[in-house]
This record gives sequence, structure tokens and C-alpha cells, in this order.
Amino acid sequence: MHITIIGVGYVGLVSGTMLSEQGHKVDCIDINTEKIELLKSGKIPLYEPELADYLENNIKSQRIRFFDSYFQINPNTEVVFITVDTPSDSLGNANLKNVYKQLC
Repeated sequence: MHITIIGVGYVGLVSGTMLSEQGHKVDCIDINTEKIELLKSGKIPLYEPELADYLENNIKSQRIRFFDSYFQINPNTEVVFITVDTPSDSLGNANLKNVYKQLC
């Protein structure tokens, strides 16, 4: 299955890496170009035991890729996960500005 992960913070990066470990083709996209370049080189901006090893293995196997533009991802994506932060506003509602920021 081909999967796209939008937002590669903790949830997106760990989920995308482990989905690729299961054999899925995963495209990860984030608007933070510096983070994308770091991830492309196999380095991770967070701590999760053994994640770096899984990531390196799946980059080499070409099961996971990182992009900062929607135009680069596989157009045949079957599933999309949006994993950006949605902090609560003062009324307890999800603040969706980061979802819209990623999609526009």
C-alpha cells in the first residue's frame, strides 16, 4: 500500500517509519525544509529508542521518502494521515490552523 503522512513531528515520523517497516511505501511531507533535509540524511530530531535504525533501514530500502512539496509525492497514494498538531483553543475546540497550513 502507498501511504502519505502529512506532518513529520513525533506522531508522523514514528508512524511513517513503522508503516514502512511493515513493507508499505510511505511518503512523508512537512513544510519545514530543514527537518526534511535532516530526515533524508537519516538523522532524527527527536528521541525514540531504535527509531534511527528503523529509519535508516527503510530509507536504504526506499520504502520511506521525505518531501517538502506535495508535487513530489506519489499521486497513487491510497491512504493519507494528517499528523500535525491541533492544540485546543480557549473553549476546548481543536485549533485546525496547522491542518490548513499544511494543505494550502
